[in-house]
Amino acid sequence: MKRAWCERESELIQSLRTGSCSPVLNAHVQNCAICSETEHLTKRLLQNAIQLRAEHEPPAPDLIWRRAQAQKQRLALKQATRPLKIMRGLSFLYAIGVAVWLLRSFWHTTYEQLVPGWSGTALSGAAVALCVIATGSWYLLREAHRFRETHTSTRSL
Repeated sequence: MKRAWCERESELIQSLRTGSCSPVLNAHVQNCAICSETEHLTKRLLQNAIQLRAEHEPPAPDLIWRRAQAQKQRLALKQATRPLKIMRGLSFLYAIGVAVWLLRSFWHTTYEQLVPGWSGTALSGAAVALCVIATGSWYLLREAHRFRETHTSTRSL
């Protein structure tokens, strides 16, 4: 199928894209059926392009950068707090183990036998438990304080 064409079609399309149509070209469009159809189709396509561009505008680059930095910070924070979570779980398990051992050891003792009933092993176990729990708590509190200071200073920037 042969298509009828006009030598001024490309000139018309270019002028519609730029928005500067000469009076001579306007007169030609009114007299040429091919160019009038091209004008109609080009205007519709340009309107659709403007509408699609408005609907699907990509986010601003600074927004993308901030999101990437926030995600990077979240991942770093998650990785940094992993040992803290492990320490917290281990200290919890250790405290439960010590509590079970103490309950089992002192189940049949009376109040008078409680203090003298502490053997060297029981006393050293209680001391180790106290030291481990105190050290773990100190470490967790120190990291929480650092975390608060870091996030407070970055928010003020």
